[in-house]
Amino acid sequence: VIFGLVVLQAVLLGGREYRLDEIWRLHAAIGRGPGETMGYIYQDVNPPLYPVLASLWLPLTGHSEAATHHVSALILLLTLALYARFVIDTFDTPTATFAVALLGLLPVFFFYTHDAGPYTLYMLAWTGTTFTFARWLRTRRLFYALLYVTIGIIGVYTQFMTVFVIVKQIVYLQVEERF
Repeated sequence: VIFGLVVLQAVLLGGREYRLDEIWRLHAAIGRGPGETMGYIYQDVNPPLYPVLASLWLPLTGHSEAATHHVSALILLLTLALYARFVIDTFDTPTATFAVALLGLLPVFFFYTHDAGPYTLYMLAWTGTTFTFARWLRTRRLFYALLYVTIGIIGVYTQFMTVFVIVKQIVYLQVEERF
């Protein structure tokens, strides 16, 4: 299901030209190394992780529309796989199959996960924090706590709104512990 969704996205959205916001984001990374990209991004209000990562993979993949959009598709594969694992842990495999198909076909998800931008990284970080938080609640293992903190930091450097996801989880933990 996951692979089929990514292939469907690649076929339907593969030839799409850059939008203006994609051009601005990639402009920060094209022809600059990670350090120069960080300096350029500090002039803006956006978190630096996506442009810094783009400055690393653009020399490898090129900066054509297809190449940069397919990097997002690879991150999408990880996100959907992690989401499926979370749903399997919570429910069962048939429910996970249905949930992944439903999520993968949502128009907003479908469009923004095939974009040369940080949207797939947001989704991966938010899914990752939720997955590791749930695993930590169930097992109370230090490994999942450290993984949660690491993914949370990556999430904040990808999108500042990750703080709200983390606050929601902390509030849940407080309610869970008290009641």
